[in-house]
Parts: sequence; C-alpha cells; structure tokens
Amino acid sequence: MEMYKKSAALKLKLLINGIRIDDSALYGLGDKYKEYQYGYNDSNWMKHCQRQVIPSELVLPGEIVVAPHLRPTSPYIIKRIGDTMYVINEKTGESISTIDYLPRPKIWDIKLSDGSKLKEYLNVYGANCLNLFIVANCDFWNEGMPCVFCSLQPTQNLHKEVVVHKSLEKIEEAVTLAFENEDNLDWMIITGGSLKNRKMEFQRYYDVLSIIKKHIPKRWNGKIKGNAALLPTNNERDLYKLFETGIEHPSFNMEVWGEQLFKSYCAGKEKYASFGNLMETYKKAVNIWGPGQVWCNFVGGISPIKDLKEGFRFMADMGVVPGANIFHLDPKAVGVKLGLKEPTEDYVFEMYECLSSLYKEYGYQPFFSHSVLRNSLSNEMFHGWL
Repeated sequence: MEMYKKSAALKLKLLINGIRIDDSALYGLGDKYKEYQYGYNDSNWMKHCQRQVIPSELVLPGEIVVAPHLRPTSPYIIKRIGDTMYVINEKTGESISTIDYLPRPKIWDIKLSDGSKLKEYLNVYGANCLNLFIVANCDFWNEGMPCVFCSLQPTQNLHKEVVVHKSLEKIEEAVTLAFENEDNLDWMIITGGSLKNRKMEFQRYYDVLSIIKKHIPKRWNGKIKGNAALLPTNNERDLYKLFETGIEHPSFNMEVWGEQLFKSYCAGKEKYASFGNLMETYKKAVNIWGPGQVWCNFVGGISPIKDLKEGFRFMADMGVVPGANIFHLDPKAVGVKLGLKEPTEDYVFEMYECLSSLYKEYGYQPFFSHSVLRNSLSNEMFHGWL
C-alpha cells in the first residue's frame, strides 16, 4: 500500500507540474520503449528544432501510468543512471522515485496489405487498451467551432502520424491483426472527430463497432470491453442498435458543466448536438444499458470546481458514471488565446475526492485502471492511494 501511495502522490505532482526528460533518458524510445503517438493532441511546451520523440507513458512503481506533459519550468526531470531511470527534483536535488517506460507494442510494426503500418491505424493506450480514432479530423474545427481545449487539427497538420480517414476495410484489417498478435488487450476505446450530422455519426460508429465485434477475443464474452465516445442521435432505435453491437460503455462526453459554459467552450457540440439534447440522449441510454454502464467524461480544470461537482452529482443521479481527465493546455488549442489555465493541485484533489465518494455511494467503478488512465487519478483516489 505504501508503494502505491507514494506513486499516486508523485503522479499528482507530475500531472500538475509537468516534467522534463534528460537526454540520458531518451535511449530506446521508438525501439525498445513505446514512443508517444501524436494522434489527436500535443500538450508539450518544450521547444525543439525538430520533432521530439518522447515516451507514450511514464510508469511508476505499482504499474501506475502517467502522461508525460513536457514543461520547461518543471522542477522534475527524468535521468538515467546506469540501467535505472529516476525522477529527480532538481530544486532539492532529491531522487524521488524510480520510473520506467512501457514496452513498445509488437503490433505497431505489423504492415497492412497496402504497406502501411498498423500504428497508423491503432494506438495502445496505457498498458493494455487498444485505441481506434476512426477519423482524425472534426467538422467542428472545419466550421471554426472547435472545443477550446482541443488541438486535433493542428496536431494532425504538424505531425501527420496517423491515417486521417480510415476505411471500414482497413479498420477491420488492422483490428483483426491487433487481436491476433497481441494477447494482453483488456479494453478498447473507439472515438473520433465529430460530424455535424448526428445521424451520419451514429451510422459511422454502428458500422465500425459491428465490424469490431466480429474480431474481439472470446474472453470478452461478446462485449466490446471499454468505451465508444461519440455524439449519436437521441433516437431510441439508433441507441438500441448501438447497444446490440456489444459496446459495453458508451459516452457522449459533456466536457464542461453548465449550459452557458458548454455554449462558450464547446460551440460545435452546442450547435450540432446541444446541451439539452445530450441530456435526453443520456436518459434514454441509461434505460437501455442500465445504471452505471453509460459514461460521461469531463475535462477537469475548465469548469469552476463547484459547478463541476454539481455536474458529477447530476450525472450520477441520472445513472451515468462521471469521470474526468486533468486539463492540460495544448499550445495550439483555442484555449491559449482565451487565457485558460491548468488546474491547481487543490482543485484536482477535490475533483477526484468527489468522484470517488460518488462511486462508492452509487456502486460505480472508475474507468479502466491505473495502468491505462494516464491523465486521471480516479483509480488512485478510489483505491485509497491518495
């Protein structure tokens, strides 16, 4: 227990303050260790003359994963001494903890029939969660109304690391190869940029999920274990069809709480889906999947903490499991011009304390695990490590 508490406390510090990586700790990235895949965001503020290869996740003792948000002002730096890497607080000179990176997925270099690499289609999120970003573009960016925290389009324009528009044929080929060649996948996340037309978005996800269901491991017992994040219609027939694909936990993420803030910070979502309609969609989805099965993620740090906690309670009362990732400002997100600030340690602690309390009150479980969620402390707080 003491090891987990120490790692959870350090994860909180690293997610609030960011980190730097010494050249000595870059060895093996992209070969032995999993490098960051710039699929839909880039929160790093370090300036480099060329594209920086950084670890996808940092791993603390207890297999607690942390996202590497590079910040030039962070007192924390990773250095390699001999065969071991350490987190060092350069302000105090203290070596705080050993740290490691995740091994590079063996499936990433598998080639599809057209010669493209599987990595261009699928990511591995954390230790064992397969991630499909169906379309790495968003109509809301094209309409000049992206969510203020999002950097999807500029990240794609800069890094060009993934196939933007993935055909059903190639998705099926990639997913089939992934499940055939990687036996430790316990979950899957399916998401993608939003469409203006909710009916078309529903159909896109229905087609993709129907294909995925054909190839999931037998041990998943007919369920697509994990989450699909989308903006479907609120038509009950469509929602039932989504349910029949076997997706275990759908989410129609609200991101922020309160109608006015939603309009201001998620303009595209408000125009083409709307706060009120998403609430109706959630009510209908809970009736289909059942209480505690439908999820809603928030960007933790944008809403005032009082409002966010009210949103958590509102969703939990509805039968929806609320969750939050810690907000990290991307250099190319609209939020930079708006002067958005990243949350304080006190804010983050209060946020996860509230979530953990609600989970225990309603019998809910936090999303995925501490070895998957690199920007969340839900599992760490729930298990009493914070």
